[in-house]
Amino acid sequence: MSFEQEYQHNKVRWIEPDEQVVKWLAAVPAGRALDLGAGEGGNSFWLAQQGWDVTSVDAAPSAVEFITDYAKAKEYAIQSEVADARTYTGNAPFDLILLSFVHFSKKDRENLFARLEKQLAEDGVMVYVGLVKTEDELPPGGRLQEFPPSDEIAEEWKVRTSLDIVEQVDDIREVPIGVAQGMYQARTVGLIGRKGRDDERIL
Repeated sequence: MSFEQEYQHNKVRWIEPDEQVVKWLAAVPAGRALDLGAGEGGNSFWLAQQGWDVTSVDAAPSAVEFITDYAKAKEYAIQSEVADARTYTGNAPFDLILLSFVHFSKKDRENLFARLEKQLAEDGVMVYVGLVKTEDELPPGGRLQEFPPSDEIAEEWKVRTSLDIVEQVDDIREVPIGVAQGMYQARTVGLIGRKGRDDERIL
């Protein structure tokens, strides 16, 4: 089942933000944010509530349609677009770029990180949050390289960008099931980095 089909059949909309995103960004001053792979907009909606001017991008038209309608009803400052996160450029620079549960091959991911750094403003923040899986946990058609631990993402940032890593975490926590109501225990990874400042924490 494609993401578009999943969103068409989704019984519970993803309108709540990821807890790691909230923890890291609650104290970061608002600016222009790019939410790549925004899904149905949970992180975008929370960012807009905090005063961010948000661009939400997802490849699934049904998800973007929901974001557009929900943001309009709530009068959130969100512009939503249907596009592939791997090639999207947008109206840079952004003060925040967020990749939440967007899983690509190692090559695509490395190229994406290098390109996104160029779209970050000086002192801009990048956040990556994703799932970590073993061979036995892979979804149909999934590859192990698409679900790496934080050390692998950190190494890709070091090789392909000049971002200063502020914090990285590997955790086991509850995340939404997605197409059905409820939560499940999942291994997750998270990194937050900043462009242009050495050894300075933003949290």
